[in-house]
Amino acid sequence: MTSPPLIEIYDIRSEKDVAIFSSKLPSDIISGLSESQGQRTLPSECLYDEIGLKIYNEVVSTWKEYYPYKAEMGIWKQWADDIAHSMSRVQAGGRAVIIEFGAGSLDKTSLFLSALAGTCTSRENTPPITYYALDLSRSELDRTLSDLQNNIGQDVSGKIALKGLWGTYDDAIRILTTNEGNFDKEIPIHILFLGGTIGNFTKGTHDSAFLRSIPLNSERGDTLLLGLDQAKDPEMIERAYNFESARPWIMNGLLAAGKALGKPGLFKDGHWERYAKFNKEMGRFEAGYVSKFDQTLDVPTFGPVLFSSGEVIVVSCSNKYTEPETERLFDDGHLAVVKSWLNEEYKYLLCLLKTKHT
Repeated sequence: MTSPPLIEIYDIRSEKDVAIFSSKLPSDIISGLSESQGQRTLPSECLYDEIGLKIYNEVVSTWKEYYPYKAEMGIWKQWADDIAHSMSRVQAGGRAVIIEFGAGSLDKTSLFLSALAGTCTSRENTPPITYYALDLSRSELDRTLSDLQNNIGQDVSGKIALKGLWGTYDDAIRILTTNEGNFDKEIPIHILFLGGTIGNFTKGTHDSAFLRSIPLNSERGDTLLLGLDQAKDPEMIERAYNFESARPWIMNGLLAAGKALGKPGLFKDGHWERYAKFNKEMGRFEAGYVSKFDQTLDVPTFGPVLFSSGEVIVVSCSNKYTEPETERLFDDGHLAVVKSWLNEEYKYLLCLLKTKHT
């Protein structure tokens, strides 16, 4: 039996001398902790060290109330063929490049790629489509791409080449903007940004700025496939996000923050509890940490920071968009909707977007 081909993983990190975290993480941590009481934060990057990524990928798909995963899977199961056919491959002989930002476990990806392979009429020595999974962790890329190859390798052979990009969103945007990736300028590039991850950015500012930063060329058929979580019953959101098995993932963020500052024991065991609550005023679910009593952190290179009992540090948020907010997001992001698919049960959207001419 012929062994499956080795999957190429390209190191696109701008900072190759650092581990999984960016070099600016320590300063971002200090900046968030130095805010006034009640406004303190930690960067969400703290949740995604190798331990955090592993916990996240194992937990999300197993929690039955976590509707974003179920909603997207439902959309893919129902409309994968339609989504695949909606992405332009008419230019450059039917070739295309697919890049998935924050690829994760690749469960949904396998449904999409199988459908996309169905748009190819024959198998070729050089597959007409190249798929790149982007992730922060090299080890997770190795694992998930190997699983993907084992699951659908035969289906996509000669149709889709499977590859990996090791780096951050910013790294991927850089190589697209400067074409350090040496992509053929005539071949459409389709970006997948799934899981409602756009909701992790600050609503109304950073979310639209991030969308504007993605270099899409509408003339050659570039698109962005975006997962977007709509506003809904707060009780459904609370059930989805406030589950006990997510606690180790959130709490690992404190250990990761300490490690990034060179002081793993900065946030002492037993001094903090998990925080998880839907913020109705801001239309977002918040996750973080609650100080169990008055305490002082001796933050390296900064100094003492006093926390009051019950004070919250927010490490992550997930925005839920109303229809006007969705329209404003796309308008501010200079994007137009090509087509969309809605999971009505959970009010969750997949939107195929292209650059809006201004």
